Amino acid sequence: MPEKGSSEAMWLEYIMKLNDRKLNRQKASGFTVWALLTALTILIFTIIENLKLIFSSSDNYFLLWLFISVSINTLSALLIICACSDKSALGRDRRLVTKLSESSIGSTFILFLLILLSALIINVYVGIESSSKNLESSPYYLFGVFFFFLICAACGDWLVKRRARKKGLGLPEAAVHNKVNTIFFVVAFILFSVSIFSITDIEKNIHVLNNIGIIKLTLYIGISVFILLTLIGLAANRIEYDWIENLERKIMIEDLKAEEIRSIFVKEFLGETVMQWLNTIQSEMDTGFNNHIAEIKNAMAELENARKHIEQIRSVYTQNEDEIVEGLKEVSDKIASIENSINASKNSINVISKNIEKIELIRYRGPLTDDEQIILDIIIKESKNKVKENKSEAVKLESELGKFADEQNILHEKIKLDLT
Repeated sequence: MPEKGSSEAMWLEYIMKLNDRKLNRQKASGFTVWALLTALTILIFTIIENLKLIFSSSDNYFLLWLFISVSINTLSALLIICACSDKSALGRDRRLVTKLSESSIGSTFILFLLILLSALIINVYVGIESSSKNLESSPYYLFGVFFFFLICAACGDWLVKRRARKKGLGLPEAAVHNKVNTIFFVVAFILFSVSIFSITDIEKNIHVLNNIGIIKLTLYIGISVFILLTLIGLAANRIEYDWIENLERKIMIEDLKAEEIRSIFVKEFLGETVMQWLNTIQSEMDTGFNNHIAEIKNAMAELENARKHIEQIRSVYTQNEDEIVEGLKEVSDKIASIENSINASKNSINVISKNIEKIELIRYRGPLTDDEQIILDIIIKESKNKVKENKSEAVKLESELGKFADEQNILHEKIKLDLT
């Protein structure tokens, strides 16, 4: 990616090369898609041909779901163990979820939820039926509970992301929280041991070699599901390619500046690092505090000038009626100017408060590294203290302005009486 400060031409060249690379991958995957579709078609016909084997007896029907259940359970435990053992994410920059990746969150969530729900139902069914087949049912109930908690966690995660999107906030993509990883690793290892126990229990009570046909059918179904998920993944990659193509077109049509291109590319495609995001938020809040202080100082100066003006009017109000009216109008204008300054300072504080909400949400949701957690805590603590102090200054100034406005109104009424 071009460095900060690169020209528009360099950015356009980079985007075009990236677009060409994605296009070549898309063309290469075209053969893969057709090969996968062919394989999927063959497998589906094979499964249909073997359906009579499943429904030939209730035992065969149960055995199919039993083998599917064991396969799902073992693979799930192994995948979680591998994911928790992968330390490569620790060395990468932590980036926020981009607008591009947000577009696939809904469909991914529904697909993931359907898989978990299917796994839960299958395990509950196998657990209920196992007791009548002289098999141990507890492993399947245990996995059922595990998948139920995963469903709850997935729904909770989706709700948090939905709330974050409404606030215009992305969430870190990579889960690197060591404590959470450790807990999941231990749970997955226990579940993997349980799945091995269930396989041993099946081998002990059922003649597996006599049911090779059912095992083959289970394998066909598993491969079919894997191919289907791969095809969905390839289709999802098309979204990324379309986005890059649209950006290339936008650069040429709208004549975007280099900094605009960089901002769009980082925020919508690549994703800001958590540290970049924190620096941006910190900069916005510092600017907000500076604006607030400037507006308060301006309002205080205006208030002091208005007081001096009132004193002048008090000393001369019986001498020249036109000057008095003009002077009172100027004081009213100054009061309006002070009110505008106070409102502007309040807006600055509101922006800061919203940024604090974003930081608290990302701290609550995580996952965060220790360094990110420390920086977040410092920013939140310092910002809340500053907001509290600056709010009290604004309230104090507003109170003084109210008193001054009352004095001005009283003087105005008195002058009107004297002039009449």
